[in-house]
Amino acid sequence: MVYFDTYEECLRAVENGKADMTILNNYIAEYYLGKYQYSDLSTSLSDEYSHLYCFAAENKNEVLASVLSKGLQQISETETSQIYIKGQEERPKSNYIQTMIYQNPVQVVLAGMGVCALIFAVTFLLFYGNRRKKQNIKLSEALSAKSDFLARMSHDMRTPMNGILGLTELLQEEDMSDEVRNAISQIQISGEYLLDLINDTLDMNKIELKQLILSPAPADLEEITENIMTNGRILADQKGINFIMKKIHTENMISTYLYIDRARMEQIFMNLISNAVKFTPKGGTVTVSIERLETNKDSIVSQYVIEDTGIGMSEEFMEHLYEPFAREEQNQVQNQEGTGLGLSIVKQLVDLMNGEIKVESKEDKGTKFTLKIPLKRYLGEIKQHKIINLDDKNLEGKRILLCEDHPLNQEISVKLLEKKKIIVDVAKDGAVGVKMYVASKEGYYDAILMDLRMPNMDGYEAANKIRNLGRSDSLTIPIIAMTANAFDEDVQKCLKAGMNAHIAKPIDVKHLYETLERCLGS
Repeated sequence: MVYFDTYEECLRAVENGKADMTILNNYIAEYYLGKYQYSDLSTSLSDEYSHLYCFAAENKNEVLASVLSKGLQQISETETSQIYIKGQEERPKSNYIQTMIYQNPVQVVLAGMGVCALIFAVTFLLFYGNRRKKQNIKLSEALSAKSDFLARMSHDMRTPMNGILGLTELLQEEDMSDEVRNAISQIQISGEYLLDLINDTLDMNKIELKQLILSPAPADLEEITENIMTNGRILADQKGINFIMKKIHTENMISTYLYIDRARMEQIFMNLISNAVKFTPKGGTVTVSIERLETNKDSIVSQYVIEDTGIGMSEEFMEHLYEPFAREEQNQVQNQEGTGLGLSIVKQLVDLMNGEIKVESKEDKGTKFTLKIPLKRYLGEIKQHKIINLDDKNLEGKRILLCEDHPLNQEISVKLLEKKKIIVDVAKDGAVGVKMYVASKEGYYDAILMDLRMPNMDGYEAANKIRNLGRSDSLTIPIIAMTANAFDEDVQKCLKAGMNAHIAKPIDVKHLYETLERCLGS
């Protein structure tokens, strides 16, 4: 028998093994065992121990002890039960959380760590998300600034390029020594290369921004193909390369009118053909094969193979073939002009067309590109366009209103037009152009060539004002944009503003004359 001064000491002795058991009042045991520090102990009711209720008093208070004893004897059994019940209701309650912590310390620690980790993760995600949001806003602003910068640079670079290429075009028709003519030819080649660099850079920027879109329209695939082959043959002949074209299963087509983005289709094939010519030595061969794989009511699938007997490519380089600015580390390649952007753009365009492109190549053997491109049929009515034969007399005597603010561009445009014996009136901006048109008699001008970026009034506003003048000729006079704004969206914006066509600077002289004859002929 071991004695302790308090109930808690008795319970702690049993818990620590100093005692085998302790005898407590049932209500007192429930209270203390409900507390977390004794949660490992359990109770067992016993009928062997029965104690009368009593009060304790100090030895010197014998009178008090006698009074209390007599008082206890007067309490009935019912009153005693009520006292028990009331004591049970009013006794302190155990702390459930503390009990759970002491009963499951490992689980509680792990749960706590999990909660802390969750709080940390949520806090981090909120912080990271907010940071990413700010970064995305800054990135979007940076990309927008970059796009705006390139658009402005495109315009500002095309303006002097128009001067360079336009003047070289005019000078080539003058009498000069072979040495000077060769120098001018080199200037033109360099200018055209720089123009290709500008165009490729703009296309790559659109690809990065996911803004490169196609503008398919009904067009004659056979006509486009013949035009591409003609240009390819000219390139090959200039270098002394054999150019072979093969057609397989392309006969007996009811109609070759399809929905095609003509400019992008020509860009794909001229890029591949010009590369084949560029990297094939003199006396080599470039072969273009066209095969109709599938033909049905709504679409066709054609396969195009561009194969050359040139220098080929290494396996290492072919793994990076479609990466921007990728170029083979060969002396023969390094000596050739090129941006390294062409094939990357071709791959993106083919993907946009839901097509496939594959390549096979061996060094010193040649390269073979295989493309499969599906195209939707145009099922509407085919309009027969008036065939225009290029002749000086078709434009001779026509009067053109030229709205252009740049003096050099004015001079070049006037000289190019006067070569066809066209009469040209010049307006230095859109506002002056509108005034000159309003002051003229109806039918006085046959067409208007309109720059877009001009002071006082831009080309869009000027075209809109002319279209809304209410004159009999204001709705029918051809208005042709002739501008350094060369993006696809610029073309669409011109058409929405009421213009008939778009000519990008630097001016392609042949395209200028063809556009004028087409618009005036219609």
